[in-house]
Formats: sequence, structure tokens, C-alpha cells
Amino acid sequence: MKRYNHCIYCGYKLHSDDVFCPNCGVKIGYVDDQSVSLPLSKYKEQVLELRDEYEKKEKEVLSLVEKRFAPPQLTYHRFIGEIDNCRVLFFREAESILDIINLVTELSPKIETEIKKKIDLLKKIIDQMNDLINELIINMGDKEESENEVKIVLDDMKNLIDSVKDYDF
Repeated sequence: MKRYNHCIYCGYKLHSDDVFCPNCGVKIGYVDDQSVSLPLSKYKEQVLELRDEYEKKEKEVLSLVEKRFAPPQLTYHRFIGEIDNCRVLFFREAESILDIINLVTELSPKIETEIKKKIDLLKKIIDQMNDLINELIINMGDKEESENEVKIVLDDMKNLIDSVKDYDF
């Protein structure tokens, strides 16, 4: 059995011996590798790969934001807030897919469509992180131009998050 390494509700990074999330108090779940059928395992593998990719991108974004904006700046806090929102959304959706995979006994077209939609959302979030990384790198030296370009990408990320919140709730 594998343990999740992030809380599915708040995205908080968990330690291997945590039984409850230290941030929100939710009981930690498990994924039983034996319970996943072969057709669903491709989706599970894809979600786990996307999760790893997201974590790498997030580390890179955080590093660039810290280089570009000093922590006391308002822009720094805005970036960190949006990145945190992305993290929560990403891991909530990833864990939702894994829950579906673990609960379903037979892959129906409706379930497969829902899994694919959620995976597409994960890819969109990663694409937004890539756009943000590119803008931060391209405009690292030009402060004024950079603020406008990076603000546009940040607004796009916020719009993506807001659109999913509207859809989910």
C-alpha cells in the first residue's frame, strides 16, 4: 500500500507517519495497488506522474518568485497565495481521480470521461505553471515589463482556479 504524500483537502505536505493532516485534521487515506484494475491503472499512473511533475514545477516557481520578488513585497504574497490555491486545487483533483479509480469496479464511458476531464484540468494547471515559469525567467531583469506580463499569467491562473471552483461547487 502507498500513502498519499499530500492532504487531499488542503494540499498540506504530509510525513509518512502522519495519521491525520496536521493542517486540517482530516484522516489520511491509502491507495491499495491491488484494487486497481488494468484499464484504470493507466490513469492512476498518469495522475501520479502529473503529481510529481506539478511538485517539480511548483518548486521551480517558488524559487523564481523568491528571486524576483522579495518576501515583504505585496506582489510576493499575491504570488504565493495563488500558488497555494493552485496546490490545493491540483491535489484535490488528483486525489479525486485516485478515489474514483479505487472505488470503481467497472470502467464505464461516463466514469472514463470524468477521469479524462479531471486529468485535463491537472494538465492545464501544469501548463499555467509552465507559462508562469517562462514569464518569470524571460522578464527577470525588466521589472516594469515583467510585472505586467507576470500579472497576466497570474490572472490566468486565478481564472482557471475560479472556473473550477464554480464548476465543482
